[in-house]
Amino acid sequence: MKVPTPTPTSGTRRGFDPEMLFLVAQPVVPMSKRHQPAYYEMLLRVEDDDGLVHTPDVILHSTPTDKTLDELDEWVLRTTIQWLNENPSKAASVNITPATMRSGSAIRAARIALEEFEVASERLMLEVPELSVTIDPEAFKVCATEVEELGMRIAIDDLGSDWRALATIRDVGVDAVKIDGYWVTRAVDDEIAQITIQSIVNAARLIGAPIVAEWIEDEETFELISGLGIEYGQGWLFGHPVRLDQVAS
Repeated sequence: MKVPTPTPTSGTRRGFDPEMLFLVAQPVVPMSKRHQPAYYEMLLRVEDDDGLVHTPDVILHSTPTDKTLDELDEWVLRTTIQWLNENPSKAASVNITPATMRSGSAIRAARIALEEFEVASERLMLEVPELSVTIDPEAFKVCATEVEELGMRIAIDDLGSDWRALATIRDVGVDAVKIDGYWVTRAVDDEIAQITIQSIVNAARLIGAPIVAEWIEDEETFELISGLGIEYGQGWLFGHPVRLDQVAS
């Protein structure tokens, strides 16, 4: 999901306050059935004292600690799983940070909430940024193993920014890879972007992982991306992020 990077405003409360937070959901769709979402990616938003909505950078700008990251990821996971309980036909993905991947707090929070709300674990996918894999491949392997044991799914987000991650992903195996939107938005006019995307597709085929292309915003990009054999798409062409109570039933 392409969003501008916000800057803190005078009306923004400092620190972590759950009352500031809400989730929006953006559909991820099969390229062959683009009006039937396969699942929804959950995205955290922050509302400040002036009623302005920001991405989580507002909180992280003032309190970028591992404790804050753990609390934020745990809140997102619990809120998502509660929503899955209330919407039994839906599935969702949640982004987790490198810090919560390393500490294991995200896995613990997911396990507790899945049991509490009696949600089938396969309905939840954890999205791990490619950077997490390259910075600490051993921690990623532990995370991937625990995810598999719990019956959840795992995806690598923004694949294509650092090719070193492929070796670790190959050894562990993942349920999906998401192509960095930087390349997708340039694919129509940039041959290098097209070659990069095709290379990611080829690598993902060897790994055996389905592919999601992010930031698809127009029909021309959709036609190009779908022609490469990519299974899933995400972006404004298929739906903007909306509050959870606005997701179609």
